[in-house]
Amino acid sequence: MGDSGSLLIGFLLAVISIHTETKGSTAFALVVPLLALGLPIMDTTLAMIRRLLFSLLPEQRNMSGGMLTKVHSMFLPDRKHIHHQLISLGLSHRNVVLVLYCVSFLFGIGAFAVTIVNTAWASFVFAAVGIAMFIGVRQLQYKEMAILSNGILLPLYEWPLVRQRFFQGFLDLAFSAISCALAFSLTKTGSLPIPSDEALMIVTVISGIQIAIFFATGLYDNSFRYAGIGEFLQVAKACLIAVIVGGCIVLALWQPWMNITAATVLTDFYILTSLVAGSRMSFHILNFFFERKNTSGYNVLIYGARANGILLLNHILHNKQLNYNPVGFLDDDPSLEGKRISGYTVLGGHWFLKRLLKKYSVNEILIACDTMKPEVLRRAKKIADEMHIPIRKRTIFFEEIELTPALTGRKRKVLEQLEPNVTLSQSQ
Repeated sequence: MGDSGSLLIGFLLAVISIHTETKGSTAFALVVPLLALGLPIMDTTLAMIRRLLFSLLPEQRNMSGGMLTKVHSMFLPDRKHIHHQLISLGLSHRNVVLVLYCVSFLFGIGAFAVTIVNTAWASFVFAAVGIAMFIGVRQLQYKEMAILSNGILLPLYEWPLVRQRFFQGFLDLAFSAISCALAFSLTKTGSLPIPSDEALMIVTVISGIQIAIFFATGLYDNSFRYAGIGEFLQVAKACLIAVIVGGCIVLALWQPWMNITAATVLTDFYILTSLVAGSRMSFHILNFFFERKNTSGYNVLIYGARANGILLLNHILHNKQLNYNPVGFLDDDPSLEGKRISGYTVLGGHWFLKRLLKKYSVNEILIACDTMKPEVLRRAKKIADEMHIPIRKRTIFFEEIELTPALTGRKRKVLEQLEPNVTLSQSQ
């Protein structure tokens, strides 16, 4: 067994798998051997994709070499194949072999089922195999494959092109065309069939009008890198005006064909707002998943699940130098217990403090509540001291800055002679 043996076995399996008397379409004839050899094909394909994605992770950005080096990394060996990953998850060698036998058996059953059923049922088999493969890959817990939380997509937002108004306008133009087409098709408007060239003209005119309104309402004057509720409301306002104005102009120009209803306007507004706002909020969504997934260091418990607590949580997530890993909130409001705030659970009131400190191996308690009762603070401090856990309070204060003029070498020497015990610091 070696390279030559593996190639021979693979070649024989490939030939045997396509040597069948089953009559069917070309697509089904090609898919059957792919299913029969699903496990080795999936392992090879997954390994190449995973290695390429690994070279694109944020911690690998400083890797020497350009894109050619990253592509070459697809063919470098590692110990993260499917059987390696199963072993790292705690399975024994025997159990790993049994699991892979079962997976190969299920792939074979799927390939056999495709050869004996009709096209409709074969499509169902393909869908079931695809869903099972997706779930199986997720269970392997490859960090490289979690593209929504591993930070691979975040560097795209650093590209100068993405920040240009032209790019944002082009993206919104595509969103407008998609929204318009879906709105008319879903609501089935139009008393007469619309010719294809007229339909294309209608979508083009509506999209152009909506983009012009986006520019007129100042939608492209904002930096959505730090977007909040105000920017989202502005997007909703611009989309509402664009949909109404676009619908009125289309009714005036194509009255014989068009019969725009309230359902059409609402559908267009909903889809357009979702796409435009989603593109603006995508950076914050990806950044939130990345920061929460990559927290490490000291486990901290935040007391106070209101505005100050959320502000402190965001500060921790955005500042990796603190080396904090939030485990949840602590709040004495019974109505908040068990609720999730910014993805973190309110674990209860201070009466659960001792149990929570042990359960989550808390290294530090952070107070983010300005209205904490003195008695509660004394109890929390006593419990923390008994378990040798520091407790800190978050404070915000404003300090006036005074600029000291720079001292020349001669003035500094004179002052040092007059006051030798005073250390002078230069401020500019």
